[in-house]
Amino acid sequence: GMELVAQPLLLFADEPTSGLDSTTSHEVVRCLNGAAARLGSTVVAVIHQPRYDMLQLFDDLILLAVGGYVAYAGPTEGAVDHFQSKLHVRFSNNSNPADVLLDAIATPEDQEACIGVWKSTAIFQAKIEQTPLPPSAFHRERQPFFRAVLIYMDRCILQTIRASVTLAINYSLCAVAVLLLCLILTYERLDQFEMQAALASLFLMLLQGVAAQQIFGGDLLMTWREARVGMPMIAYFVAKDLAAYIEVTLSSAVFAAAYGYASGCQIPLHQLFAGAWAFVFAVFGLNYIFSIILSPGAAQMSAVVTSFLSFCTAGVYQPQLNEMAAMFDGRGWMVPALSPIRWLWGYYITAEMPGLTPLTRNGAASAMRSKGYDLAYLSSCKNSLAGMKEGSIVTLQQAWIQNRGWVCSPAPLLLLGIL
Repeated sequence: GMELVAQPLLLFADEPTSGLDSTTSHEVVRCLNGAAARLGSTVVAVIHQPRYDMLQLFDDLILLAVGGYVAYAGPTEGAVDHFQSKLHVRFSNNSNPADVLLDAIATPEDQEACIGVWKSTAIFQAKIEQTPLPPSAFHRERQPFFRAVLIYMDRCILQTIRASVTLAINYSLCAVAVLLLCLILTYERLDQFEMQAALASLFLMLLQGVAAQQIFGGDLLMTWREARVGMPMIAYFVAKDLAAYIEVTLSSAVFAAAYGYASGCQIPLHQLFAGAWAFVFAVFGLNYIFSIILSPGAAQMSAVVTSFLSFCTAGVYQPQLNEMAAMFDGRGWMVPALSPIRWLWGYYITAEMPGLTPLTRNGAASAMRSKGYDLAYLSSCKNSLAGMKEGSIVTLQQAWIQNRGWVCSPAPLLLLGIL
């Protein structure tokens, strides 16, 4: 059925009813018949032991005897009359005409008679003029790009609706995990909020990393089949990505609502949602790669391992952000820069600071500076999305070594997701 999506001019179906009961076989052939009529395609199918009403769905019939010799080729509705009038085959009222036709060409004696009679017919001996067709006659024009995107999006949204139970379980797990975390690790001191936000980010990345595997991994084989029959793959990837925004938005909303309700933080809900949306967007982008190039099992394992590596390189514990930036001859900044948890954690810490009292901020100034977040530069976020207004700071390495690790917007996460 996947090949019909490409609207082929000619489709070969090798035993499409094999292993099916008669009712299901009839439904399969009926669907092929309707698709051929709707798309203007020609379907050539090989079937065995059909019901007669299923056989009548075909316009033309070819019966092959042992050795590949043609015993009949012509309109399906004329097959019974041919065998009755030419070969004197009897069709009883209680028998399936299709079975009688197969029985008539089953024995060697009957086969030779059927072949001989067929060769003597006027249809076989008539000389049919053959007009060669140009190669363009066998190629159908591709769907326009935007129309193909809409077709793929319809299918993707339908898949999302059918997976509603799985999505509901995923969102429930996300909400329960966040609520339990905030219940166990309450926010009474800033260091507790730092750990709470980091673990919440880890749980979100684990859940959404596994969920993202289904976007492309679930129908990857079907995708390659469609590519081989000429479907535009760029339109496919664009449609998949656009349809996945539904899941990204819903999961971000559930996380922001649960965390905003239970954490006790002072971050406005719209900032919680913006950070979570950009974070899930980045996590989905990373796991798209895993689901495309790896097997399902290896892709899920990679999602779990990547989540823990992202947590370990976020600067929550040792090594700190400023220390990692100075590693590997100044190239260590690349490690936390590729960590989605580092950016979400830093964004939530940055967003929480304005809601703290001056006494709390002054008490935490030394600890925050050691982690790479100097409160003296926090006000720079009001003037710059990156928190770096001065022209002397031109790279992440320089900013992080100078303890300017503040994340003033979700923009780095969006960029990470795009990359």
